[in-house]
Amino acid sequence: MVVANWRDGAHPDAGGAEVYAERLAGELVEHGYRVTFVSAAHDPRRPVGTGGHRAPAAEPTAVEHLRGGGRWSVYPWVAAWLLRHRGDIDVVVDCQNGIPFFAPLWVRRRTAVVCVVHHVHTEQFGLHFPAPVAAVGRWLEGPATRWVYGRRVAVAVSPSTARGLRDRLQWRGPIHVVPNGAPDVAPGPQSGTGSEVGSTTPTVVSVARLVVHKRVQLLVAAAAGLARRRPDVRVEIIGAGPELARLEPMVADLGLADVVTLAGRRSDDEVRASLDRSWLAVATTRGEGWGLSVLEAAARGRPTLAFDVDGLRDAVRTGRTGWLIPDGAPLDEAIDDALTELADPTIRANLATECRRWAAEFSWPGSGRRLASVICAATAAAARSGPERRRVVDDATLVELDRSGAPPSRWQLRVTDRFGVWESRPWLLLTGCTTAEVRPVLARSGVAVEAVVAMRPATPEDLLRAVPLRSVVGQR
Repeated sequence: MVVANWRDGAHPDAGGAEVYAERLAGELVEHGYRVTFVSAAHDPRRPVGTGGHRAPAAEPTAVEHLRGGGRWSVYPWVAAWLLRHRGDIDVVVDCQNGIPFFAPLWVRRRTAVVCVVHHVHTEQFGLHFPAPVAAVGRWLEGPATRWVYGRRVAVAVSPSTARGLRDRLQWRGPIHVVPNGAPDVAPGPQSGTGSEVGSTTPTVVSVARLVVHKRVQLLVAAAAGLARRRPDVRVEIIGAGPELARLEPMVADLGLADVVTLAGRRSDDEVRASLDRSWLAVATTRGEGWGLSVLEAAARGRPTLAFDVDGLRDAVRTGRTGWLIPDGAPLDEAIDDALTELADPTIRANLATECRRWAAEFSWPGSGRRLASVICAATAAAARSGPERRRVVDDATLVELDRSGAPPSRWQLRVTDRFGVWESRPWLLLTGCTTAEVRPVLARSGVAVEAVVAMRPATPEDLLRAVPLRSVVGQR
C-alpha cells in the first residue's frame, strides 16, 4: 500500500494533515498492510515543525518513508514513482491537500484508490495565489479531479467536508467519514489528579499555524476590545508561520504587549500546560476539515469558541463543548460572554465534563479501523469487472435492535457498516442506506427484521462518534 501526502511529519511546514496521514499510516500497519509513505523532500537544516504550533509525533517506524521533489515538483515525482512501481501496488491512499496526486492515472485499473480530503480549498486558492493560478487550482480540485477519479471512493475527515465534496466539488463516488483521533483525555478533578480551576486570571488560548486562512489577527484585534472590559484578561497565541511577521507589529501598535503573548512553536507538554491554565480556547479560521486543536483542548476539559464554519461546526458541539458564533460576529463580545459563563464553577465543570466525553469518542485506532474498512470496500470494488452501477447514497441510518434474530457472527453486512452495543442495546449504523431501505437491507444481510426496535436517519454527530446510539427509541 502507498500513502501519498504533500508533506510528512518531519517537514518544517507539517501540520494537522500530516498528523492524520502519518497516524493512520501507522494504524494501517497494525491491520497488516505494508505501507510506503511518499511525500515531498525538505531542507534538513530547517527546524522540524516550524510551520505549525509544534512538531508532529515521530513517524511510525514500521512505515517506509520515501521523499522526493519540492513544494510543487512532488506531484510529478510521485506520479513517476507510481508509474515505475505500478505492478507492485495494490492500494493507494491519495491525500488531497487542495490538489490530489491523480493516482488513478499512474496505477493499474484494478488498483484500489482512496482519495482522502481534509477540506474543500476552493476559496483558499484566492488567498494564497494570483487570480490566474487560483483559477488553475480550482479547476484541478474540481473538474479535473471529477474526471480522473470518477466513482472512486473518497474519505472525508468530517461531515462538513463530505457535504463540500458532494455539493461544491460534485464528487460522484461514495464518501465515507473517517475523523481525526484525539489525544489521551486528561482526568477530571473527581480523580484527584486534575482541576477545572486553571489560572485565576481569565486566559484565552489559540493553537494554530500562523497562516492567512487561520485569521489569527481577528483574535489580536478582539483582545483590544476585550482588555477594555477585562483589564486582567490574557491571550496566548501558540503557533508559528508567515503571519507572525504581521501579528508582532499589530500587537505593538495596539498596545497589547501585556495582554497578548505570541508564544511561537511549543512542545506537546507546553501546549498541554497552556491549555490547563486557560479558561477558553478560540479558533478563528475561515474553514477547516475538522479542527484538531478543538479536540486537543476538549481532551484537557477546555471548551472552544469558534466561528460557525466548515469543520468547526462538527468539532464543536455548541452549548456542550463550546460555542459557535456566526462568521463575522464581534469576537470580543463573544469571548467576553463565554468568560462570564465560565466564571460560574458549575457551568465550567459541566462543560469540562462534556468536553472530555466528546474527546473520548475519538481515537486513532478507531479511525484506523474505519479507514481499513473503506480500503477493503474500495479493493473489492476495484476487483469487480465492468463499471460500478449501484446508486450512490449519502444517507446513513441508525438502527436499534433487540436481542432476537440471528447472532452478529452470521450477519452479512457491508464492511463499511458499523455494529455495537450501548447500554445492552445492539445498534447498527448502515452507510449508504435510507430509512426506507433498512428492512430489505437487513433481510438480505441476515438480520431479523422483527428485531428492529427503532430507527432514524444518522446525524453528523452519529457519523463521528465511536458509539453513535444515544436515544433512538420511539423514532420508528
